[in-house]
Amino acid sequence: SPYLFVLCMEKLGYMIKEEVESGSWQSIQVGRVGSKLSHLFFADDVLLFTKVKASHVRAVVKVLHQFYADSGLKVSLVKSKAFSSKGVTPRRRNKISNITHIQFMSNLGRYLGYDMVHGRFSMCDKLDLLGRQFIWSGNMDRKINLVKWDMVIKNRKDGGLGVRVVRWQNIALLGKLIWDILHRPNKLWVQFVKAKYGGENLQNMLERRGSYLVTLLRNA
Repeated sequence: SPYLFVLCMEKLGYMIKEEVESGSWQSIQVGRVGSKLSHLFFADDVLLFTKVKASHVRAVVKVLHQFYADSGLKVSLVKSKAFSSKGVTPRRRNKISNITHIQFMSNLGRYLGYDMVHGRFSMCDKLDLLGRQFIWSGNMDRKINLVKWDMVIKNRKDGGLGVRVVRWQNIALLGKLIWDILHRPNKLWVQFVKAKYGGENLQNMLERRGSYLVTLLRNA
């Protein structure tokens, strides 16, 4: 049952915690003063974080093997992927792959059909263009526009079709993230963002340069 699965995953969390506390498994730290992170669970997906050292990686493998022996739940190595920072050499990545039998990937890939790392803001315009072409012709072919797009995106009560503009939706969702930063400091992702980009002062964080995430939040 789902409840039994949750109990099993909780057990896995305790096993990871024991290895971390013993020093065998070194968590990663977000920012110089941020919280440490060893794992994240979401439904039946697991993200594991550790330093790219053979000893720490062997601790990860040890936990997974023990978890399989205790619960019968085996990790699918075919579906599993590893990802590292750019500073990790190919030689070290190959060494880690030989230990885990898990291949490294160059990017975070997709999750539930969506890219883990999104493209630039122009992607919103591309999606809106596809939406317009589909509404006008029923496919991706170009045809004469019989109604102004401004009318199509108007609210239904104002005589429009209520079609949403992707860029506006994106800005609204970014605004929700800013709300969380201001009013929900206990959220894990908020703690990590503050630790990495500027502590408690939102204005200082938004004035930072070089971060794509911060640039998006500032533009929102």
